[in-house]
Amino acid sequence: MTDLRTTLDRRVVSEMEAVAGWVVRLDAHAAEFGDSETQVILRVRQDDTIEVAHRNRGVETHDFTTNSAQAVNSVALTAVPRAYPKWRRYIFDLPSSVNMSQSGEGIRLTWGDAQWAQFPKDDVLAPCRLGQLVAFSFEEVYAAHCSDDGAPVFATRERYRELLNEAGARPLPIYTFEDFEKYTKGRHE
Repeated sequence: MTDLRTTLDRRVVSEMEAVAGWVVRLDAHAAEFGDSETQVILRVRQDDTIEVAHRNRGVETHDFTTNSAQAVNSVALTAVPRAYPKWRRYIFDLPSSVNMSQSGEGIRLTWGDAQWAQFPKDDVLAPCRLGQLVAFSFEEVYAAHCSDDGAPVFATRERYRELLNEAGARPLPIYTFEDFEKYTKGRHE
């Protein structure tokens, strides 16, 4: 059975514990971290997958379910406040190593050796962000978190501006799966 105490990278837990005003609760089957207003919640489910959710002012929302420790660590790291400016520099495209598909249950990302994340709704913003994270190793994501400009995972401010100015490039958000398909088909033709 998955144990969150060993699934979460120790560096991620240390980053969370270092944030002033944050509470970090971690046991084998659940983790909760954040301030008094907003928390990220991780739960090991009976099928040994991990549910990722957030609570904002007492209202809990299911974000996605995954079988990937890499995804859980990357998402937990992006919740650390010092990461905010870096994580916002996404360009709306998925790496070729990540596949996004739509099903009756929502949106599913697949990558690597049978790793996946299932999102419960049609909004492609969160799956696209996760897709960009899981295309890199957790070591690369952690290095980007520690760097001044978000490299090597995210575009530098200069490169982000260049990409926005290129023909056909659009920043997030594109909201529906159909919009995503149209956009990416146009970018790769």
